[in-house]
Amino acid sequence: MTDLEIIPQFVNDSEELFLQYRNDPFYQDKSELLCYTNKILNTSSSCICVTRPRRFGKSLAFEMLNAYYSKGCDSDRLFFNAKISKFDLIKITTPNSLITEIVEHHQTSIRLNQLLDPLKAEFKEKFDQYIRVNIEDYKTHLNKYDVIKITLNDVIDLYQQRSQEIALLDQMKPLTPKERELLLPFVDRLCIKQESIIKYLMRSIINNLREQYPNIIPDTTLYDLKSVLKLLYKECQCKFIILIDEWDVLFRDEPYINDQKLKLEYVDFLRQLFKSNKAVSLAYITGILPILKYNSESSLNNFIEYSMLKPRELAPFFGFTKDETMALCSKANISFEKISKWYDGYLLNGIHIYNPYSVINAITSKQIANYWTQTSASTFAFNFIFGTNKLTLTNNENNVQELQDLLMQLLSGRSIKANLNTFAADPQKITTKDHLYGLLLCLGYLSFNNTAQLNDDLTECSLKIPNYEVQLALKEKLLEHEYDLQNSKIHMLNQRSHDFLEAIINKDQKLVAKLVQEVHNNSVELISFQEYNHESALRFTLQFLLLFSALGHYNFEKEASTGSRYADLILIPLRNDLAHPPIIFEFKLNRSSDVAIKQIIEQNYKQKIRLNSKEPIYYVGINYDKDTKEHECTITIDLD
Repeated sequence: MTDLEIIPQFVNDSEELFLQYRNDPFYQDKSELLCYTNKILNTSSSCICVTRPRRFGKSLAFEMLNAYYSKGCDSDRLFFNAKISKFDLIKITTPNSLITEIVEHHQTSIRLNQLLDPLKAEFKEKFDQYIRVNIEDYKTHLNKYDVIKITLNDVIDLYQQRSQEIALLDQMKPLTPKERELLLPFVDRLCIKQESIIKYLMRSIINNLREQYPNIIPDTTLYDLKSVLKLLYKECQCKFIILIDEWDVLFRDEPYINDQKLKLEYVDFLRQLFKSNKAVSLAYITGILPILKYNSESSLNNFIEYSMLKPRELAPFFGFTKDETMALCSKANISFEKISKWYDGYLLNGIHIYNPYSVINAITSKQIANYWTQTSASTFAFNFIFGTNKLTLTNNENNVQELQDLLMQLLSGRSIKANLNTFAADPQKITTKDHLYGLLLCLGYLSFNNTAQLNDDLTECSLKIPNYEVQLALKEKLLEHEYDLQNSKIHMLNQRSHDFLEAIINKDQKLVAKLVQEVHNNSVELISFQEYNHESALRFTLQFLLLFSALGHYNFEKEASTGSRYADLILIPLRNDLAHPPIIFEFKLNRSSDVAIKQIIEQNYKQKIRLNSKEPIYYVGINYDKDTKEHECTITIDLD
């Protein structure tokens, strides 16, 4: 090895990056995650994969694990007052090690006798001889492991940079004698022209280990990382923790997503490294996509997954919880109700989780807005919806329009049913709508409408768009394709949406009634037959019509509480804008639109708006005759 190549640091990195998170004013203590990882160290459950959408706090947890376990860190000052320091891990082993009970206890409430009394009664006088009790506090594992920390995006960047440098070396003509002496042996010896990303990663890690454990690893060993770890375990009793961030980059980013050879090499590297390897105490990998059901020979079936589909007990450790978000809003004197409407909506194991990136941006800028960021995997998903890629639907037809209708249906506040048991996590193996829904759920564009995750059966899940922010992101994605020839329906709906809002402002009652009637009576594919003649169908029709003109300008309040009664639909402007006045809708069936207006006035529905705005309010009453299928509309303006 020469000094010409800078070896990246993968082994026993410092706590510097976690310290940056720790000093951030928005930092939330997630160290209870370490209670869980300590519990599974050196067990059959020690390989875990945690997947969440972008900006959901995965990197914070990743750096915390490194800072806590790595021998390269001195982290007592970072954890001595953290939540993990308040917990003890109690391991009770019974005779012949047949039963081991592991219990987490908060130090302020620990009563060890309560745990031991039943065992004492069972084993009586033999208790002291046969029962072993081991109490571990947070320092038991603090900075005690060799940690291999891999951020795959950084590995790819380093690999590409090195490849570019090699290409430049190839173009250097002629070489001086000194350059030839230094450069050519380096290139020839390591054969790095043909070296893949995976081999480059393994060689770099092995070189790191060789620096820390000299005279143990043979110079000829370049790529056999598993054997190196086993050798160090045998010779030095080294126990390793392996952390991989963005584990799924090669399966979701161009150009690697189409490189089958590289992906197979990568999966085989992971499988070989983590299968039956006593040197590895914990394997923790994180990304956006769950572990792929790649094939039976190379599947990573020893990993336990904690995904958006099945977050299990790790749900509160990624993203902001409701209590954390509420405390941040209170401190910043910003409306928690507004933050929730925009950024809540992810219900994981019954816990409300917020996107930290969006919440932090809203609080920092004092502006609640769309901060959603896309990934290359989301582009891949949308290629199906807009016809770039072909998708085989359940009826064996490629119906792009059906997918777009479903997306607009979701944007208008509806839920959809999906079977997520068959989702294989590979964007290239999407063959059904359910596969597509599973991908969108992993990317954060959809969320569970119920607590289906609490059991293992995901056969019939109710899915919805989680919040207002994601609605806006999806609306913008639809409008990107407004003028595509095969997507003329989007353009038509966009036009009618703006015509509808303009007709309300102009008090054109006939046009409003006409547009409502047209959409309501021609939405059989979007509205179930059972609810077609109910107010819920009218509410959906209105939301569908307002999809492009109102989304991004209004907060939608459905069944809004206004005292003793509930208004059917209230549109509250996000900002003072004459083109987007406050609007209150009331629906009636087989009565009259005038009766609807009368109810708005008598029930004083405007009080919901008058708390925040003194602008003129538009009252829109709509009546639907179930027999004639006719609609009528009355519009008045409240200036008071």
